[in-house]
Amino acid sequence: MNPKQLRQIWEKTGGHCHFCGDPLEFDKYAGKEADGRWVLNRIAQKNKRDSDSVENCLAACARCSGLRWHRSGEELQELLYLGIIAKKEITNSTTVGKMLVQLREKRLAENESRRVSARTTSTVTASDEGETDGL
Repeated sequence: MNPKQLRQIWEKTGGHCHFCGDPLEFDKYAGKEADGRWVLNRIAQKNKRDSDSVENCLAACARCSGLRWHRSGEELQELLYLGIIAKKEITNSTTVGKMLVQLREKRLAENESRRVSARTTSTVTASDEGETDGL
């Protein structure tokens, strides 16, 4: 995609994620910063004809796009429905709700650990590439 096409896609949603509505910063397209970072979200997935056209793409924050990942519309609807149930359990501090909070915290910690590990590995690999054998 060229910058003009990216701008057209970004403007279709008024510079907001088409899932959650959070504001997106145009200059943070596919960047590494978390806040305001956005990516292309294809309406018809990549294996379909013309999947990279401006008409087939919408702007999405990186988080929503990651949560959508490969899921179908039906799967997303099920996740949203379960999320409503889970939120009620958490709000009411039920036993199930408390377990869900613990599971969420565990999952977030695992995700962060995986990201730190990936950053460390990529940093080590990059520094290794610059080393010489002293020859």
